[in-house]
Amino acid sequence: MTIKQNIQEKDGTTLRNIISEACLAFKNHSTFEQEAAFLSRFTYCMKTKLRHCKGLKTIAKVNQALLRYLRMNVLHHLETFSHALPETYSDVMYMPARNMLLYLLVRLQGFGKLMVRLVETTQVAASTLEQLITLGHMWKIYFLAYGIVSRIYTLSRNIVKYACRLYSLLLPFVPVLQNSTVNWLPKSYILPKDPHLWLETECLDDLPENVPTDKPFLSLLNCDMGDSDEELFIDRANIEKVTPVHSVEDKPERTTEDLGIPVLQNSNVKKRRKKKKKDTKLNLQTVDDLKLFEKDFKSNPEKYSDNFKKLDKMQCSMLHKLVLKCLKKSLKSVNNPVIVDACLAEVRSALSCL
Repeated sequence: MTIKQNIQEKDGTTLRNIISEACLAFKNHSTFEQEAAFLSRFTYCMKTKLRHCKGLKTIAKVNQALLRYLRMNVLHHLETFSHALPETYSDVMYMPARNMLLYLLVRLQGFGKLMVRLVETTQVAASTLEQLITLGHMWKIYFLAYGIVSRIYTLSRNIVKYACRLYSLLLPFVPVLQNSTVNWLPKSYILPKDPHLWLETECLDDLPENVPTDKPFLSLLNCDMGDSDEELFIDRANIEKVTPVHSVEDKPERTTEDLGIPVLQNSNVKKRRKKKKKDTKLNLQTVDDLKLFEKDFKSNPEKYSDNFKKLDKMQCSMLHKLVLKCLKKSLKSVNNPVIVDACLAEVRSALSCL
């Protein structure tokens, strides 16, 4: 919304230059958005393989903050405000209303809070991934995620710094612009004068001025990781073999005192030994032996409990039927030693397999 108002040409030109510079700066976030897209693809590809990993959960939080960053679309609000500014200035001209500038400042406040949240989340994710890398398990995957998160962390800090600077530049123009209707913000709302203090964060301390952003992290994917994990970082030919040196002071002093508790050698305590039950021998040489075994196995199966520990009731029943079948067959052919020996051999083979 634009209204007629009196404004100096110097203020109008300065405001237009600030907004134009801000639009250009937010358009140059292609590297940051590229890193965000790559982190999103990494989360999608590894969400099944690393579903129980704590590091992936922290990366998912970073990804969620990046999605909210894309939904805010601060560039759209800056361009809308920029289109309302006139190209030439005169004594009376149409300028954006004060409510438009207040809305833009509030959006920058929320944008700063979101980016601070992103910086803090990337710090937690980086520390978690660093712990996982030290374990050595799947370190290539974690190292790749660590590189992406670290780059997002650095770029986010620069974006927060620029958002605070832009807020400080736009705040003095609030009393310059006029309103035609009621103020958009309530009277009790006070715009913070220093965005750094309002954000209450230490993420902007010791921030480098120039951070290279012309080479995206995606170019690192073309490098050859190699077959061996140790060849990437360790040159075995240049490692000097160092023998450990122990000083005399490090060695503990030997004492002749007996620090243990005396034990009575002639103690009356006797250890109880478990008696092993001897297995009942099964000598099936004649038909009478087979008949006796069948009778005992049917009437008193506990007698052979040690021999058939692994058998259940069904298997014992099947074994008894086999013995009974061979016994009947051998009794019918008592005069034929070949059949009797075959029946006894069948029973012995069945018992030997148990």
